[in-house]
Amino acid sequence: MALNYDAISALVRKKRIPELVDNYFNAHPLGALLREHGAIEPFTDGGNRIVEPLIIGGLANAGSYDAYDVMTYDTNMPVTAAEYKIKHIVVPIIVAHTEENQVHGENALESFLDAKFQVAKLTFDDLFAKQLYGDGTGNSGKDLDGLGATLSQTSTYGGISPTDFAGWKAQIVTGTTPGTPEPGMIKRMMSLWTMAVKGNDHPDLILVGRKGYLAYWDEVSGRITTMTDAVQKMASLGFETLEFHGVPVVYDPYLDMATASQFQVSGGYSSALVMLNTKYLKLRPTSASHFEHTDWRQADNQIAMKSELLWDGNLTCSNRQRQGLLQDIAIANYV
Repeated sequence: MALNYDAISALVRKKRIPELVDNYFNAHPLGALLREHGAIEPFTDGGNRIVEPLIIGGLANAGSYDAYDVMTYDTNMPVTAAEYKIKHIVVPIIVAHTEENQVHGENALESFLDAKFQVAKLTFDDLFAKQLYGDGTGNSGKDLDGLGATLSQTSTYGGISPTDFAGWKAQIVTGTTPGTPEPGMIKRMMSLWTMAVKGNDHPDLILVGRKGYLAYWDEVSGRITTMTDAVQKMASLGFETLEFHGVPVVYDPYLDMATASQFQVSGGYSSALVMLNTKYLKLRPTSASHFEHTDWRQADNQIAMKSELLWDGNLTCSNRQRQGLLQDIAIANYV
């Protein structure tokens, strides 16, 4: 039977890719909120870098005046830019000719390929979520610059070092002795919250691993009486959700899997809580490869057909100091 590769490729693009996009952004709290806030912004400028403008200070010569006072005008605007590399994710898919021969009829073959694609989607979804919590150093620096890169006070990020711009640091609260679990989770969360807040600009998403979520639940059990629209929204999407200052506290199992190097001193993400202001976070795919599917074609040096799922882009941040990390949560008593 002649296999219509073009028809199957078109079917994947028309039906399977939209399903993949919906599945990812509805299955992970960070993706869901970024999508809700319109923060999935394709990068269309070309080149191999994504540029995010940053305001790094105010004008020096602003002040009061009287009558004919002489004005002094700033010639240098306190604006710079963070630059992020475009990273690339691929999930290869291959179907051997012998597998094709075991499936009879075009409809049966399409169903078989759908099954292959479902596995590829799950693989893609898992890889993408893990890299969003990474620090970009994985696979010789080819992984996404995820939250592990954002949530640091010392590392160069977006091409900017904290030694060059003092405000280019995340807010981090450790235990009294870093690396040693400390009780009083709510009190410590409040400390981090006040560090990350500026006026009415505050975090809008709190993510925590399983044991950290249990520890928080223990402290607030029976004390939460209201749920804001934001909390109800996350709960309606099926996420395990509690509340802190009207902001959703969401359990995300991918925090327990993250291995960003700067978190290993205090036990990794599993004993940490991430407090984000997603106003300053964007997922920036390229317009050409945002969950793209390549055509099915003959595999090189194999009697098989192949295709790939592709995503190019990066996670970017335009205000690092509005993002927070609480380390050293006491989780030893939770299984």
